[in-house]
Amino acid sequence: MGLVTLILQFLAAIFALLSARKLRKLYPDIIDNRRKKI
Repeated sequence: MGLVTLILQFLAAIFALLSARKLRKLYPDIIDNRRKKI
């Protein structure tokens, strides 16, 4: 079970990075606004 959960977490991390890159390309203005607020 431990190994399976580690693999799932690894895949989830990769999916999150890929989706984040796609979101940056689709919605650059939103991310820019967030950076300005911070």
